[in-house]
Order: sequence, then structure tokens, then C-alpha cells
Amino acid sequence: MYIVSLPSEKMSKSIFEVEKSLPLDQRQALWDNMVLTLQGKPTKPLIFTTETTISNDVSLDEEIRLTALALGIGPERIDREDFIRSKNQIPDSKAHIKELVKNSYDFESKKENLKKNDEIVSVGKFLYTTNLANKLIPDEKPDFIITDEKHSIGLEHTRLEAETDKAYTKEIWKKYLNDVLKQIIVERPNLLGIANITLDSDVPIFEGSTLRDFNAKPIKENLKLIHKSITEALLSQIDNTEINLPIFIKSLTYQSSNESFSLKYNQEYFVRTDFEEMLKNSIQKKENKLSNYKAAKDFKEWWLLVVYSDGGSSSAFKISENSLSSAIETSFDRIFILNSFNLACHELIKTNPYLIYVAKKQFTAPKINPVKP
Repeated sequence: MYIVSLPSEKMSKSIFEVEKSLPLDQRQALWDNMVLTLQGKPTKPLIFTTETTISNDVSLDEEIRLTALALGIGPERIDREDFIRSKNQIPDSKAHIKELVKNSYDFESKKENLKKNDEIVSVGKFLYTTNLANKLIPDEKPDFIITDEKHSIGLEHTRLEAETDKAYTKEIWKKYLNDVLKQIIVERPNLLGIANITLDSDVPIFEGSTLRDFNAKPIKENLKLIHKSITEALLSQIDNTEINLPIFIKSLTYQSSNESFSLKYNQEYFVRTDFEEMLKNSIQKKENKLSNYKAAKDFKEWWLLVVYSDGGSSSAFKISENSLSSAIETSFDRIFILNSFNLACHELIKTNPYLIYVAKKQFTAPKINPVKP
């Protein structure tokens, strides 16, 4: 299975229509941007993005239909040949990345190693897309040692993620979706396929309380009813029967496949505009450790890998060579910024506010044809 996350065309709607489709914590960014625009002040572009998860074994026509649905466009606008080309990039890259990490990755996926496994895959993607080294060794101080033909390099790893967004999504699963998934599996133990769901966490449902009010008394008192409503809606989608969706379900899709059943919580969100601030904070946290690491170990160079993904609201950025307004001072010899979603990678230029594109094998998004007159 894989995730599609691309700019949506919903911004062609009026600002009021767009606002209604957003969670409360994202609406302020829309209005702030509009006010600055009206005042003639410079603003960063707001890019509205949707995501959905698609099974590997659905038909090509179904893949295109689901991708178009996530983008809010008709399937006829997706270039079929280009879509196939884009899709075929994925399995080839996975095989090469797996080869790079095979001696480091915990294939048993023990719980205590999940975080390190995630970091190992990120570094594998970095090595694959840049060809800057050919071997990685997990370590502690620094996180990794990578090597080329001649030298060993100390590599620290960090992620750009908004903790508030991560916490919100985690709570959605904890309060609502985990119990629903368990119930579906109990009722349909042999069920296969993928369901995608988007919830409206801001619509009042019980005494003015919303799904976002996780600890409100009316929500706690009606948790079983909420779980039952989501479960019934999912089963109706799976069985292709008609049902009136609860008002707190924005969208719901199901794809039959040969994979074990999984439930994906998908979102609609603005790409974040606080990249520079988050990057500086992340670098500074690692700077505080670097002097101790250098005193303990002697490497030719010390690098920092900063990882983000534009496949989710907590770390979605659109980065270019002009994404910084000022130079960033650092003691690291080199700093790289990797999009783990599409393998785009930039290097920070320490003396100038510029980023250099260094990826050699980035995934490309499928071509979207213009609307026919």
C-alpha cells in the first residue's frame, strides 16, 4: 500500500467554502494569509493538501480513480502513462533501500527497535537518493556512522514534526478509531482491503461538544454510540449498502484487495509555513550535543540529516532553494534536509540563506492535465 498526498484543487472554491472544510486549528492560517495579502504584505503560499492510502493490488483504473478523488478532480485529468511511470518508481527504490539497510534493520520489528528502524529507513533513503555514502552503521553518539570508500562520517538524525498535530492524530486513534478497528476485525476476521476515513472534529454532536473535545462529559458518555456509528458506516461501505453517514464523518472509502484489512485516518490540511523556525530549533537541539560527540569520537566530518514528510499535516512543507530568509550558523560540516515521502533532498549552505537540491532519484508526481474548455 502507498499514500497519495498532492496539492488539492479545492482552493479554487471560495475562501468561505475552503474554511468550512478545514479543522479549526487550520482556519486561522487561511485568514492571516488573506489579511496580509489585502494589506499588500509578502506572504508564503498556502497549499491545500489531501491524502489517501491506496492498496498495491487494486486495478490501475481504481488507483487512478482514488488518486483523483483525493485531489478533488475527475479521473480523466490524470495522465495514464505518466501515472504508470510515477508508480513504477516505488518498487525499484524500495529494493535498493532494503539492500542498503539490510545489515542494520531489525526485521523482527521488536517494539523497542521501532524508532531506530524508522531512522534507519530514513538514512537508507538519504543514501539512496544522494549517493553520498554506501554503508551505514547504527550507533548512539552520534545516531549513525556512514562511510564512503575512504572516510567515516558521524551522522545525527532528527525529524521536523509539529508535536501538537501528532498528539491530535494520536488522540483520534486512541478515543475513536482503535476500538472501531478492533470491532471490525472481530465481526469480519477474514476481511481484506483498505478503508480511508476523514472525520470532522469541529461539528457539534452532543450538547455542543465535538470529537475534538476528547475529555468533555457528553463525548465520554456517548463514546459507545460514536464507535457504533463509525463501525456501521464502515461496514455499509464495505458491503456497498446505503446508509446515512454521521455528520462527523467527512469522507469514507473502501478498496477491496488481497491485503489484511487496515483502517487509515486521512486528512485535509494546509502545508505548513513555519519550516524555517522549526528547522532552526531542530538544528540548535543537535548543536547542543555535537561538541560532546566530537570530544569522544574522531570523524572526518559531522553531518546532520533533517527529515520531514509532506504526507501528513504534522510535517508537510513545500521546500525550495529559497525557503530560508537568512543564513543559519552551525558547527555541523554539512546539513541535509530530506523529504522521506518523495526522496527530494536539499543541502543547507551555511554562509548563505539558500538550499541546494542534491537528490538524484526523487519520485515525481503524476501529471495532471488542465481542464478541457
